Amino acid sequence: VVSDVGGFPEVVENNISGFIVKSKNSEAAATAIEQLILDKNLRLTMGTAGREKVLQNYNWTNNVNLVIDI
Repeated sequence: VVSDVGGFPEVVENNISGFIVKSKNSEAAATAIEQLILDKNLRLTMGTAGREKVLQNYNWTNNVNLVIDI
């Protein structure tokens, strides 16, 4: 669960690898957290999606190759 400020929305895909809530909206954050607490399958699905995105986009080999290509 992240807010919609800064770079967080670039890392988390809403409803796929996590939830993006409006900044300063504690009610929305609490609702998103509650959904994850109550739904084990949702936690596993989002966790897996988040891990895959990080492995694909945020690893040293890919980042070095991107810099080399520039």
